[in-house]
Amino acid sequence: MKIGHLSVASLHVLADFGFQGAVIRNLHNLPLEESAVGYSPRLKKAAEALRTAHREFDEAVSETGERSKASVAKAIDRQRVRTWRDMRAFARASMAFPDKEVAEVARQVTQIFRTYGDVSREAETGRAGRLLNLTQDLRALGGEALEKARMVPFLDKLEKENKAQDEAADLRSSVQGRRVKGLVRAKRVATDAAYHALVETVNALILVVGEAPYREFVTNLIGEIARMRFALATHRKALAKRRAAKRAASAEAES
Repeated sequence: MKIGHLSVASLHVLADFGFQGAVIRNLHNLPLEESAVGYSPRLKKAAEALRTAHREFDEAVSETGERSKASVAKAIDRQRVRTWRDMRAFARASMAFPDKEVAEVARQVTQIFRTYGDVSREAETGRAGRLLNLTQDLRALGGEALEKARMVPFLDKLEKENKAQDEAADLRSSVQGRRVKGLVRAKRVATDAAYHALVETVNALILVVGEAPYREFVTNLIGEIARMRFALATHRKALAKRRAAKRAASAEAES
């Protein structure tokens, strides 16, 4: 058992910040007391270095206003999840509508919702791609059918919130891009370095002492790393899809 590599530098600033916070909350599972089996002065020093670096990272993020931009994007994201839930519930209820045509449209809409699963359980980055595909598939049912089943207001609202969330996320990224060159970047780099030093220390101790004293910490961290890798991959796919759509629209406009 060992901790695998995660390129934390590839994460967005706040995603990295959140990941490092999760690592720190997991530090209590390490043997950091002298009387504990597997204790090492080097390990304790590495853990304290990460705590200190992350605290300074936290202060830098707060001072530069990163969280305010993130809070706007998150608020919009929560609203579009509520709209998604409302539309799904309306479609399910409409399957019992006396008009057979309306009931059939509702059944098709419900099936599309089932295809993409419970997006409310996804990370924000993963949710973006699923909701984009969901709304495109719903539009493919045709305006007349959706209008007859009273689905259009829900779909219009969801698409509007998708666009607003994308714009808020882009603004957040833009702000991060400008400010990451200064204080936030310096503190982030220090935190990432402290994280990698801790991982190297734990992996080295596992080889010398054995995995038992570090098993719970490593198991939890492996889970966090897997979650971040999935979120990063999903975000990249959604971004590539948006860029491809923009290129296609641009090419169509030029032709």
